[in-house]
Amino acid sequence: MSCAQFLGRCGLTSIACLSALFVAGDVKGQSVTKSGDANVSIGGTTAMTVEIALPPGTYDSLTLTDNLPTGLTYTGAAITITTPMSNFTTSLSPSTTPGAGSDPLFFDFGSVNNSDAGAQSIIIVYTVSVDDIVGNTTGVTRTNTATLSYTGVGMPAPSDTA
Repeated sequence: MSCAQFLGRCGLTSIACLSALFVAGDVKGQSVTKSGDANVSIGGTTAMTVEIALPPGTYDSLTLTDNLPTGLTYTGAAITITTPMSNFTTSLSPSTTPGAGSDPLFFDFGSVNNSDAGAQSIIIVYTVSVDDIVGNTTGVTRTNTATLSYTGVGMPAPSDTA
């Protein structure tokens, strides 16, 4: 359903839309997938989910940077970071309470080792609010970009938007 259709059904006068789901192409099997509610009214909140899929191997200085666009604000609610339960280690634990309004959101996992036979994922969930600003009006889409990086990558690191 488009933003305009949503507005008509709900009687809203202003909304910011987040695209529901985009999957980035992978680089040697690594990928970043980002999702959030596509229909959020002014003052509303939505959980943004970022999934980092990593095939077996070691990734040094692995970070995820999430640049929130104007019109979306991190609420300050605790961030949930879930890592695989076995055959997976990180040398650092990113902050789960960076403070309301932090932008960009930065997650540093240090050296990451996936010793499993297949790909495993890190899942990050945080809450953003839709600001009451002039730019957040009917039909406006806010693009939120998260970028994964680590040392030794031979091609551009994956990123995704929502």
